[in-house]
Amino acid sequence: MIVVFGMTALYIPSVETNVLDISPNHSGLIIGLMSSTSHVCGFIAPAIVGILTRSGNTIYQWRKIFWIAASLQVIGLVFFMIFGTSEVQEWTGDDNLDTELNEGKKNEYRLLSHNSK
Repeated sequence: MIVVFGMTALYIPSVETNVLDISPNHSGLIIGLMSSTSHVCGFIAPAIVGILTRSGNTIYQWRKIFWIAASLQVIGLVFFMIFGTSEVQEWTGDDNLDTELNEGKKNEYRLLSHNSK
């Protein structure tokens, strides 16, 4: 369980950073939709566990639950590895986004170099 939570600490920053990469203009909305979806799964999972363990609480039933959860994680991983990207998406709606980001970096560099003198 400790390892799982440790891996989650690596997973969460990468997911939220990727959302900022693909659509900086809509990242709040996308993260909200992602959180809503994960919270719905949090309501559904106990119901499924209850259905699968209704006839008793055996190791075989819990093993089946573990394999279902692990399979869903692997399917999500494979899907992201095949189709995932960090490129700004066309639907983000701002053609000047790269220019604005680069200008922001230049201004930040000027501020940092000015403060170091």
